[in-house]
Formats: sequence, structure tokens, C-alpha cells
Amino acid sequence: EIGVGVSDIEMIEYLMKSHNLTQKDLSKIFGGQGNVSRFLNGDRPLSKNQILGLKKCFGLSADFFIR
Repeated sequence: EIGVGVSDIEMIEYLMKSHNLTQKDLSKIFGGQGNVSRFLNGDRPLSKNQILGLKKCFGLSADFFIR
């Protein structure tokens, strides 16, 4: 099953790499590039709005991010 045993950070890093995106590309979803960086560094979890934005951006189920 896809996503099992993979952290949210690893999932976003994979999606960014596979879609050739930078932190700047996700800044609108996260409310700024600094927030993308803080998430990727493990300093803050994903908010509900960020999960919804990522779901729309990548066409994923929110289940990927809700545990």
C-alpha cells in the first residue's frame, strides 16, 4: 500500500521531486516559503488547510496525510 510507513515529510519531498517543484512552488499552499521550510524541517505539522491544498495540487486522498 502506498504511503504506509512513510512520513508526511518524506511524502511531500517525494511529490516535490517527482513533480519538479521547489519550496517556492508550494508556498501558496503553506502560506509562505518559510512555512514550507519549517514543515520539511519537522518544526511544524500540516494544517487542515495545507492538507486540502496538497490534496488538490497532487490529486491525492487526504488519507495520505491523516493518521
